[in-house]
Amino acid sequence: MKKLQFFIFICLLSISSTWGQSDLLNSPRVIFFGLDFREARLVGSSGFTNPYHIKSEYFDAWNYLMANEKDKYNIKKYFGKQSVEYALSAVQKANQTVDPEKMVINDPYQLNTEKIPGLIQSLEIDPSLKGLGLIFIIEYFNKFQERASYYAVFFDIEKKQVVSVSRRSGKPGGFGLRNYWAGAILDAMEKGPVK
Repeated sequence: MKKLQFFIFICLLSISSTWGQSDLLNSPRVIFFGLDFREARLVGSSGFTNPYHIKSEYFDAWNYLMANEKDKYNIKKYFGKQSVEYALSAVQKANQTVDPEKMVINDPYQLNTEKIPGLIQSLEIDPSLKGLGLIFIIEYFNKFQERASYYAVFFDIEKKQVVSVSRRSGKPGGFGLRNYWAGAILDAMEKGPVK
């Protein structure tokens, strides 16, 4: 009897946890944390000749572009939210841990999605921030295929628990390295999740 009661308790706990996460996902407000490059690969060495410069200049440039051009990179529109706040500092700090020597490859690459919860857990988030968070975990910028891929991850900020993950892929376009790959981020936002 006690085993049955314990089993029912665990089931109810699981259901209430799922309901709570679903409610959070439907929140009209989201805090966007930016583009996380810690597991990203730049595929095609001919297109990414200076990974140190990409890390030092473009990681922040791509993140600031998302925040500064909100009407273009419209998270409210493409993710169905009424309000978006930006808190880039945790991801900017995390991106500093990237080893440029490991970023550029010439072979196909796929992110191990089992790493995503750990990436969220390891973010140093301001404890005053609460509610629903959104982060783009970059999988790759692929010069050979002319594609970029990332995972849009919604998470509970306080618990640092993943609520929803969707993979998105887009085609780059624009003048200069910054705008070219930012174009792929935008294209992927417009197209929505990969089916």
